[in-house]
Amino acid sequence: MSQFDKRAILYRDGQAYLNLAAVVREQLKRVGVKTARISSECTYCLQDRYFSFRRDKPKHIETIVAYVGMT
Repeated sequence: MSQFDKRAILYRDGQAYLNLAAVVREQLKRVGVKTARISSECTYCLQDRYFSFRRDKPKHIETIVAYVGMT
């Protein structure tokens, strides 16, 4: 994970996790986006709302949709 800023790496229960929201926010800032609203919802944790490949480990890959809006 050395390619990421150390502030984007979280440690819980002896495991390292990448804070994707922090990484995306920094990337958007670098390209000139002044304001970004990034959802804090977790697709892994919210099973009743979202599909998660890591959580569900399906035999056939499903899809997930993301959108970006700029004003």
